[in-house]
Amino acid sequence: MNNLSNEERETNINMSGDDRSVWIVFTDDPIMARKFDRISTAEREGNGGKYYRIPVGQISLRKPMKPKTEAQKAKLAARLVGIRGSAHE
Repeated sequence: MNNLSNEERETNINMSGDDRSVWIVFTDDPIMARKFDRISTAEREGNGGKYYRIPVGQISLRKPMKPKTEAQKAKLAARLVGIRGSAHE
């Protein structure tokens, strides 16, 4: 890995339309490289980073959570107090 600043480091995750079974990942960020090393083996190294082929099931895309209203937050807080109170009985 090269000596880039944090602002210059990047991770690119791509999927080709002709093969939707794998993600092609490039990262020059050592922290992200260690995470990808846990789930895959680097296919090659070059351009100051590592390239991975990750099965599609290893990376998931999710919808963002909807923000909760104050009423919903209060209801959840009361429920949590009830759960914590019953755990100590």
